Amino acid sequence: MTRPRPSTFQKGRHAEALARRTLEGAGVRILDQNFRCPAGELDLIGDHGGILCFVEVRSRTDETLGAPEETVDARKRSRIRAAARAWLCAREDLGARACRFDVVAVVGEGASAEIRWIPAAFD
Repeated sequence: MTRPRPSTFQKGRHAEALARRTLEGAGVRILDQNFRCPAGELDLIGDHGGILCFVEVRSRTDETLGAPEETVDARKRSRIRAAARAWLCAREDLGARACRFDVVAVVGEGASAEIRWIPAAFD
């Protein structure tokens, strides 16, 4: 008997969990996850040495159709920036802080997945 294939939602949540563990292992303190607003969604928000990091997690089973980080196009970056503004407006307690936009690309599944963290990916 074959096991049912995970849904896209389940794959995404698994990739986010892998990304979170990778970031935390590198010293990023996660402040929020899956923040949603009318402008869009932020997968992970963290503090890395005093810099706020808005992290987009992208995953693919393989790279036949290209790397997952290549799917963060100009339209997606615009939506992430707008969602980051909304998150910052809701968190006035943080004051003025430096911010950056990172991407974590996950290729493959399970323990053999390759994880690439790209800090300041929008620069």
